[in-house]
Amino acid sequence: MVRIVAGLLGVIVIAGAWYITQLQTDVARLEGQLEAERVIRAAAAAAVEAPAEEPPPVPRGTGRQLTALQRESMIAALGGTGMSSTNPVWFATVTNNPEAAAFRRALAGVFEEAGWQVRGNTAVRFPMKPGVYMFAADEEPPDYVDQAGEALEAAGITLTATGHGYRSFYDEKKKADPDWVGLDMGADATYLIVIGRQPEGDPAA
Repeated sequence: MVRIVAGLLGVIVIAGAWYITQLQTDVARLEGQLEAERVIRAAAAAAVEAPAEEPPPVPRGTGRQLTALQRESMIAALGGTGMSSTNPVWFATVTNNPEAAAFRRALAGVFEEAGWQVRGNTAVRFPMKPGVYMFAADEEPPDYVDQAGEALEAAGITLTATGHGYRSFYDEKKKADPDWVGLDMGADATYLIVIGRQPEGDPAA
């Protein structure tokens, strides 16, 4: 009888330890999900500003431009010129802003020169703060997404905000409010390089 009781106690102890371990694992997983959601919400919020009047067109010869050194640095980070690559890149650009459109074309040209595939450019249809942003669709994007970001950094282009998991964030916001407007990545896009207006005080090259 004593052996039976001791055996039952042992089973209870083992089961209790397993249950505690499972609880700790679940807590750690939930904390990771909450942190990932916090990051993408903060990054997305950083891109949005209150509606304002459209700024006047940028005079010719001003605005963000890429120097030869910046282009060379980007191309090297992207894998080198003349290479054939299946790596894609998607852009989104604020509307009615010639300076932002010209800067996006300059960046896209560098990606193309490095052999990357420019898959598209969507319009940003909400008031957006100045700067350059980068949002990945999934929590764990393909390696080329990080490579694209490193190429921008190699050229000295500061990313105002970045985030992972934007697609689920977008779907969640649209479900809660069908009238909410965000960055529509499209079904095949894995990330977006978002070109906002030129920040004030940012010198033109």
